[in-house]
Amino acid sequence: MFFEATTNLEQGTVYIIKMVLDCGTTVYKIGITTRAVEDRLAELVIDMFKKIRYIPRTSLKRFSKSSNYRHVELELLEMFKEHKYEWYRTFGGCNEFICGIEEELLLEEYDKRMKV
Repeated sequence: MFFEATTNLEQGTVYIIKMVLDCGTTVYKIGITTRAVEDRLAELVIDMFKKIRYIPRTSLKRFSKSSNYRHVELELLEMFKEHKYEWYRTFGGCNEFICGIEEELLLEEYDKRMKV
């Protein structure tokens, strides 16, 4: 289900961050921010290091602004809920990670929703 953007809503960015863990597992963070995406990425990595003392190899795969950004994030997380990744410790944003999916599928679903 796609959600239509309504007028006069705040713009936000929907992003996908890819992290490759030392064990070889690839996880993806699906998130939103109203700030610069670079600031959110830095905040995420710093919080990870503070809480779990680890920084995985990290890359920003997608980021686009939208007025329906909250709906896009929820829709993607719902679509991939059976692939949720659980960290052994919590940190800011740790609940929106997924793993065990093809990157092409995730990016394709993201691209479809961001063209609405």
